[in-house]
Amino acid sequence: MEPLLQNTVTIPVQTLVTFGFYGAVAVYLIFTTVLYFHWSQYSTDGGVSRITTLAYLFTTLPLITILGVATLFI
Repeated sequence: MEPLLQNTVTIPVQTLVTFGFYGAVAVYLIFTTVLYFHWSQYSTDGGVSRITTLAYLFTTLPLITILGVATLFI
């Protein structure tokens, strides 16, 4: 005997990967905002804080970009 209703939902892998990427970017933006707030509020030296912020952005933005490009190829 077959079930009366067959509810199957299929979500393409590309859609799941894209949503995963959007989630990672959201977490990255929240983390960056909190980090920037703490650096700007509790820093004792503005120059060091600026250098640290730039170093953080120059190392993490390429990683997020590579992650975004990689999601296009999956």
